[in-house]
Amino acid sequence: MDHWEVHLKSILVALGLWDRLNRNMRRRIGRMHLCVAIDVATKVILGMHLSETPTSADAVAVVQAIVSDKGKFADAVGAALPWDMHGTPELIATDGGSAFTADDFGLAVASLGCDHIIPPGGVPSLRGTMERFFKTVHMRLISRFHGRTFENMLARGDYPAEKLANLDTRDLAWVIVRWVVDVYHATKHDGLSGATPRNAWLEAVELYGTTAPPDPHVRRSIFGIPLVRTLNQEGIRILGVRYWSDALVEEFLDRGIVEIEIKLDPSDIGEISVRIRRDWHAARCVRQDVAGIDVETWIEAASEMRRVRGEQADFNANVVRNAVEAIEAVGRGAADREGIANPTLTSDQIDQVERTALLGFSIPDPVAETVAEDIDGLLSGGIPVTGPASPPQVPVEPKTPRARRPPEPIQDAPDDTDDSTFDFED
Repeated sequence: MDHWEVHLKSILVALGLWDRLNRNMRRRIGRMHLCVAIDVATKVILGMHLSETPTSADAVAVVQAIVSDKGKFADAVGAALPWDMHGTPELIATDGGSAFTADDFGLAVASLGCDHIIPPGGVPSLRGTMERFFKTVHMRLISRFHGRTFENMLARGDYPAEKLANLDTRDLAWVIVRWVVDVYHATKHDGLSGATPRNAWLEAVELYGTTAPPDPHVRRSIFGIPLVRTLNQEGIRILGVRYWSDALVEEFLDRGIVEIEIKLDPSDIGEISVRIRRDWHAARCVRQDVAGIDVETWIEAASEMRRVRGEQADFNANVVRNAVEAIEAVGRGAADREGIANPTLTSDQIDQVERTALLGFSIPDPVAETVAEDIDGLLSGGIPVTGPASPPQVPVEPKTPRARRPPEPIQDAPDDTDDSTFDFED
């Protein structure tokens, strides 16, 4: 894995902000950073994330992409080929940049059961695979567009990059995904003896298989947005919706009102992971009609429902469904198109929404219940849970290990050490 500075000025002219920015701000906005994970054996790209600055959040997002089917990104750009390569890696190698030495990155890698190594610095051959891929992106893709920037102003000369830049961030993300999926993965690679990366992956999977990726509950407990919420007799509420599970019932009966650690999947608010003692358990929303709705869509829909109907109006299934469908009709295409450039939501942002746009908002359960009825049901043996029982518990994540440096430099295979072996056929 590595970060690469994309040498293309993605100017947001449509916002009318360019003339208001000083030179330093223009330079910062004009260049983006692409975080990439590549499978060294087959050269397929297992994950990417595009952002203004290289951060540990980008790196964690790419690790999540490694263990996830990325078909939705390929579909969103109209790719002809699938982007379905994924699995749990045994080893992740990075440089010693701050994004890869941060605690959240180390914890995500360790929670997957992966080893993390940082090869010695100052040995370019140890990064040969990534360097050649980035060189190929620059030569075969980025250089096609007007607005290309160069390593320094002298190299650029009088080239009017600021005036000719013709891509914004989402366009750039769209182009990169489409090119990787339909061009790079399908182009013969000299480092693979003329095979394409996609065919090399398919052959390797057939011969050796892959380590299965984590199931949705485990993946959420590792990569979900971390939150802390109060467990009471109603369960847990997040963004105005209520979650219950038999594990939460037992915890409430044992400890009463208590703070609970939570992981929220930004792509689906229908279920959360809650940490009880040392284990993670799943808890489902009592409303089945929110299953599959992503956080951003729900925030917009809930804000609109609150504005139109008040804080605790009668939100039946049709009201919720119509609100969500209206929001998705406007925003889904843009969100999917953004794909790998979509900023990762933070716990602070979720907290801020609950304090402002959704302050006091609470969507009722599909069947009217009272607090007293909940408590009576608990004490009489009834469990107010919708849907099947909670999935199996997940052990708590291990402590973040320190990335280790190997005692001896690791040499690339012969086909990975010569730039001349990485050519594409036109």
